[in-house]
Amino acid sequence: RAHSHVLHQGAQYQVSDVVYLKPETDGALPFIGRIEEMWEEESDGTEDFPMVIKWYYRPEDEQDLPHAPPEPLPQELVSSTHKDKNYLDCVISKCWVFSSEMFARHNLSSKPNVYLTRWIFVPSVEELLFISETVETDHCISRHSDSAVIQAALDDVARQGPARPAPREPAEIAREVVGRHKEELQEMLDAVAGKMAAEEGVAPAACRAAALKELLDVADSAQAAVEEFYRGFRKNSKEPTFEEVMSFFTEGGLEAKLTERASRR
Repeated sequence: RAHSHVLHQGAQYQVSDVVYLKPETDGALPFIGRIEEMWEEESDGTEDFPMVIKWYYRPEDEQDLPHAPPEPLPQELVSSTHKDKNYLDCVISKCWVFSSEMFARHNLSSKPNVYLTRWIFVPSVEELLFISETVETDHCISRHSDSAVIQAALDDVARQGPARPAPREPAEIAREVVGRHKEELQEMLDAVAGKMAAEEGVAPAACRAAALKELLDVADSAQAAVEEFYRGFRKNSKEPTFEEVMSFFTEGGLEAKLTERASRR
C-alpha cells in the first residue's frame, strides 16, 4: 500500500523529502537521499516501510563518483539518478538541498543541515553533468519549484537556528578532555609516587618515573574509552554536550581508573 507521508519517531516524512540515513559503519557520516516512493508491507506479522531513495553524494565519495566535481563548495552535494530500496527505520532526520542560485539568494550557508547541488552523477554514462538553472529539475529546490514548496522548506530551515560546529573527531575531543585534567593527573602522580616511595623506603623523586609510566598507561586507556563514548554520538550525527562528556569521564573514565590504581599501591 503506497503512502505519500508517514510518521516516524515523532516527525512526519513525505515523498520528496531529503533525509539523513544511517551509515553502514559506526562513526561514519550519514548517507543523504531523497524519498521517491514509500509503501507499507507486512512480513512475519510486523509492518515494514520500504522506500525508494534517490542518492546524493559528498564530493569526497571517490568510491562512488567517477571524479570529484570541479572546485567543490562547502556544503555541496552531488545529485544522482541512482535509486535503490531502503527502509524507514534507517531514516535519522530531515535535511534540505537547494540549487546554488537559491542557496546564495537566501543566504543559507550559515544554516545547519542545508546543502547545495550544482552537479548530477549519471551512472549510465559514468559522468558528472552540470545542473543548469534554466532547466527544471527534481534534484533540488530551485526557482522552478512550486512556491509553496520553496516557502515550506525555507520555513523549516529557519527553525533550525544557527549552524552547529562541524563534528570533531573522537580522538580530538578525547585529548581535550584528558588535557583538561592535567592538574588532577599531577596530584595523582604525586600521590602514587609517595605511596610507592613509602612502601619501598626511598625518596618520592626516585619513584616518579615508574609512577608516571603507570599513570600514562591508565590515561591512554581512559582516552580510548572517551573516544568510544564520543563515537557513539558521532554515528547518530550528534555532538555530545560538554556535560555528557564530563559525566562519562568522571564516572567511568580516567578519574575512576586512577583512583583504583592508586588504591592498589
